[in-house]
Amino acid sequence: MSLFNRLLTIVFGIGLIPIIPTAIFLFYYQSVAKNNILALHENISAMASVMVKRDFKDIDEKLSDITSLKNIIQPKGGKKKLDKFLNDNPQFLLAGILDSDGKEILKSSAVEMKRRFGFLDFSENSVFLNSKNLKKNAIGNFEIIYDLPICAIISPIKETGRYFIGVLNLKEMLFGLSNQRIGGSGRIYISDFEGNLFNFNNDIPVIGSSELKKLFESGKKSSDYIPSNKFAYIGSFSEIPEFNAAIITLGRRGEAFSGINLITSLILFFLLAIATVFYFSALFFSRKLINPVGELMEGAKRVSAKNFKIPVKEESDFTEFSSLMKAFNAMMQDVNKYQDMQVEKIIEEKRKVDLLMSLMQDAVVLADSNGVPLYANKIAGNILDIEGEGKSRQDSKFKRLKISDIIEMKKKSDIITVNAGPNGEKKYYRVNIEQLKSKTKNPGVFMIMSDITLEQEIVKIKEDFFHSVAHDIRVPLLTMQGYIKLLENSKEPEKNSEYIDNIKSSSSHLFELLQNILDISRIEAGNLNPNFNEIKLEEFLKDITKKFKILYDEKNINFKLSLKSIDKTIIDGDENLLRRVIENLLSNALKFTPCEGKVEFLCLKNKNILEISVSDTGRGIPGDKLDKIFEKYVQVSGNEDSRRGSGLGLAIAKKIIEMHGGNIGVKSLVDKGSVFKIELKLKES
Repeated sequence: MSLFNRLLTIVFGIGLIPIIPTAIFLFYYQSVAKNNILALHENISAMASVMVKRDFKDIDEKLSDITSLKNIIQPKGGKKKLDKFLNDNPQFLLAGILDSDGKEILKSSAVEMKRRFGFLDFSENSVFLNSKNLKKNAIGNFEIIYDLPICAIISPIKETGRYFIGVLNLKEMLFGLSNQRIGGSGRIYISDFEGNLFNFNNDIPVIGSSELKKLFESGKKSSDYIPSNKFAYIGSFSEIPEFNAAIITLGRRGEAFSGINLITSLILFFLLAIATVFYFSALFFSRKLINPVGELMEGAKRVSAKNFKIPVKEESDFTEFSSLMKAFNAMMQDVNKYQDMQVEKIIEEKRKVDLLMSLMQDAVVLADSNGVPLYANKIAGNILDIEGEGKSRQDSKFKRLKISDIIEMKKKSDIITVNAGPNGEKKYYRVNIEQLKSKTKNPGVFMIMSDITLEQEIVKIKEDFFHSVAHDIRVPLLTMQGYIKLLENSKEPEKNSEYIDNIKSSSSHLFELLQNILDISRIEAGNLNPNFNEIKLEEFLKDITKKFKILYDEKNINFKLSLKSIDKTIIDGDENLLRRVIENLLSNALKFTPCEGKVEFLCLKNKNILEISVSDTGRGIPGDKLDKIFEKYVQVSGNEDSRRGSGLGLAIAKKIIEMHGGNIGVKSLVDKGSVFKIELKLKES
């Protein structure tokens, strides 16, 4: 949606806010007004029914008097009683007796009524059937004869099975109701419960009896919609249950609601007029407002395209926008000046960076994530055959693979080997790579390669030196150990025992030192490869700790061995290397734990982790050396301590455990003791 359409929608929507509650009020007013009109019809029908009930109550009393006469059903006596009843009650035009089947036994009336009705047979008449079934008075058969409104009234005669029938003149009763008006077309009618209407003036609306019957059976006293063949009506009714009839008011729906509809139409027209006026006003205002906004948007696009030369138009019908566009033009001029200054600074800084990069002895490369070189200094260009601006002198696909290869090699080791230089000699580089953060999908890679070829050569010379020295010393040591065995087998062992022990101890210490030097050299060179085999853990640990138990007893140290739930545990590992680690830990505990001290060797399984710990009550390790205890040549004891070692045992132990995919750690308190803990992963069973 464009800005103009959004603005027009917002302004027009704001204008429609007061119209919404007005429309709600209009709907509420229309509903209340219609309910009031229906209530008026209900009140009128209720009052009319009260009047009719009062008149019918008098008639009901008269019927009770005559139906209680004993000889009313006799032909002679009954005829006189009927004649006297007609004389005393002139509103009755005919009086008669019907048998239990609704057929005439006798009757009395004026001559014209006898001709009109003839023989009375009400056997199928609904009024008779209602009276017979309900055993009470029933009224119906409303019609006009000789301009007289009449109806039939049937009343059961007590204890005889006969019925009294009378034709009642309703002129006096209904004249007042028939002339009542409810608006222009509203009238009051009498209806039976089958929906048949009756009116003195005979202006009955053509409404199907089924529609009125639905109204009577609906449980409601009024309806705002009663259909007919010409008009829709509204109406209300009030029952007269004593005579199976009802008073009903009917009026044309359009006429009854004409005032409400007129007011509603006027208000809707008024609201529509307001909405139309407001729409065109909003349209005019939005067009006036969108012109300076559009000008500012175009200016912003030019600024984003780094075009600061074309200013925006400052003319506007709104003072605020004119001020804003003037400020925008002033900002563009300032940015243009600043850009010119920055370009000069950038050029100057680039010269400095180029000079710095040319003087650096490290190779610097900037590439994208696909390995395409973007920048390379002179050293990097010589190594990777790349020009200074990152352009390859060879095929770009080959160079992308070359840089990406370096990135992959960096993942394995910080030091990589590259065949560089004019003769392709092998050189070593320490690589540092930084991923440049970017909001784009293709971030850059910044790489620095430091030449450490000389350092690596020195390390190799040192390793070769140690290796040569170790081999040179190992030969006389082996000869010394041979002579020691000869002395042990001498015939005078007591005389030479002290010398033999000293020579044996010194040679063992020297041999251990040389072995450690050789092992650490082999580990760093990557030549020490574990020989993995299955090891029965319980037998393995008992064999190691067995000989140490004797040494601990000689020093009067309480040694405790705890092997929990490992009786059938088998692990994969190099038995000799793991034996060396555990013996180193037990030897250190023996060395640094005083007499009367305690050493505990614990091994247990924790889920799929094997935990081995050696705890002692020795002098402990200072806190400043805990982080360095597993580094080469780091020693806990001072120079004056006779128990100093080479500082390689724990470093070798750490490397061996890491080769087995495990971890080794230490916790210690000075003068309290230390706990060395090994964790090895077990195979899932």
